[in-house]
Amino acid sequence: MRLLRVSFLLSMALCAALAVPAQEGRTKIKVRMSADADAVDRLIAARLIRTTENSLVVLKAKATGASLMFIPIVDLEYRLDLYTMDKMELVRSIEPNLSSPMGRTALEDIVMFGDKPLLIASQRLKDAKKFRLLWQQFDPRLTKNNAPLQEFASIDYEKSTKGFPFVGAEAAPFGFVTKLSPDKTKMLIHSPEMSTEDKQAVHFFMVVNEKMEPLWQQFITSEVKGTRSSLLDVEVTNDGTATAWIKNKFGNRDVKKGVVDFESRVYRMNAQGVNETTFKMEGSDYPVDVDLLSLDDGSMVVAGVYGSLDEKKDKTPGSFTAVWAKDGDRFEQRGKYEFPKTGKNNDKVQEEMIVADLLRGTDGRYHLVTEVSYSYQATTSSAGGGSRTVTRYVNGDMIAHSFDASGNLLWRTEVPRFINTTAYYLGNSQAVLFEDELHILFIDDENNIERRKKGERLEKGIDAKDCRSMVVSFDNTGKYRTKIVLVSDKDADYLAGTGMFQVDKGTFFTYGQRKLGSGKLVPVKVEFSKDGK
Repeated sequence: MRLLRVSFLLSMALCAALAVPAQEGRTKIKVRMSADADAVDRLIAARLIRTTENSLVVLKAKATGASLMFIPIVDLEYRLDLYTMDKMELVRSIEPNLSSPMGRTALEDIVMFGDKPLLIASQRLKDAKKFRLLWQQFDPRLTKNNAPLQEFASIDYEKSTKGFPFVGAEAAPFGFVTKLSPDKTKMLIHSPEMSTEDKQAVHFFMVVNEKMEPLWQQFITSEVKGTRSSLLDVEVTNDGTATAWIKNKFGNRDVKKGVVDFESRVYRMNAQGVNETTFKMEGSDYPVDVDLLSLDDGSMVVAGVYGSLDEKKDKTPGSFTAVWAKDGDRFEQRGKYEFPKTGKNNDKVQEEMIVADLLRGTDGRYHLVTEVSYSYQATTSSAGGGSRTVTRYVNGDMIAHSFDASGNLLWRTEVPRFINTTAYYLGNSQAVLFEDELHILFIDDENNIERRKKGERLEKGIDAKDCRSMVVSFDNTGKYRTKIVLVSDKDADYLAGTGMFQVDKGTFFTYGQRKLGSGKLVPVKVEFSKDGK
């Protein structure tokens, strides 16, 4: 449930690197940042894909997500950048051709599908009360830019939404996102939250095959007026069935202890229709945030964070797991696990915990990472004597879990921290698996490494500028070691991503930044290897 952001420029890749000292059988980790970190670029990366053996293409825009709906059309700007995968050098850039017979279109996503690099675009036709979805195959090395946009769906939204959500410039991105099936033969396209005139939440889903032929489409609408919703996660299986977990929030319900103002609905969709279920936990608990994971046997796991009617809103006492059996008709709760208490006396329930990652290993185990994450508005003084309101992002304690293939908890480990940032992409943890070992990359105060070892209470609210990039690596019992990475003659570089993009067994890409919060986001390569291999 996370997007990668960033951009780069032509230069020789003098990279900052640090390897974990080798010991017998120990995993080595090398983290390198592109030397382009001192360059300037006002575009933000929305997606990174591998198009050839040594080519990465990054989609960049002036802004990302649904907020683009309200940016004037003259301010929209897109770019595709090509980088070498080995040295992270910029090769060339092009501005994608988004013209069509019906006017300019909005660039939504890029994806490798059917062994082809595709651009996914949209266009809102207000007068016709439709939106169009289009695709374009582009050259994997960006040597030409003349392929036409082709329409693969024209969707009448009037009956489902009555046109209410379609505001702003018609060529502004609406926020469509793609997701591939495990075997990469099906592609799911889904919308952000929309709304009817009666303020009922609406989500759109479609699955296409490798020929970009629609197999089915569905609108999911809340039956309750005054509803806001969040698509917490969605999975599509090899047969084209999609499972979506939607949290509906009811604006007309009181928010207080003992009352939940939202519910979890699970929708399983295919060409035959929609199966809707409501997920309820045992006792007074209820799900707050989740990730879905499809298993090889056709079953599906959900792991998440729960709240409790016995606690105040925003309290998140623990994590849970549930399984949708291969021949089942709903998720059945498997386990519930209380988080370690926090606070000066270790007697307070965790607050604002979310799901950061849910990963499956080759050995059948799966790993859940949760972390404290929230934002708030703060007033700061300006140099001219005035003040302004800024959004601050808080990232706190991380809790790693490991489960066996049956959903039984093997171990759980807490990694305390508490930092403040001014950019949404800076403080997030990023988890990966290498040879079924869990590693989490993040930024934190380097002094906290020793404090954690000694079990000391950490200082709260540390500013990100005082942090370093680091990785914690877990063994099969949940014990971990910590190493600082991305330290160079520039003093320190900062990991700045919301997820890892895997290109090979031990090779991942994310992004980093040198001038914290305002510098150019550049590629960071993370490589894992074992001694003797």
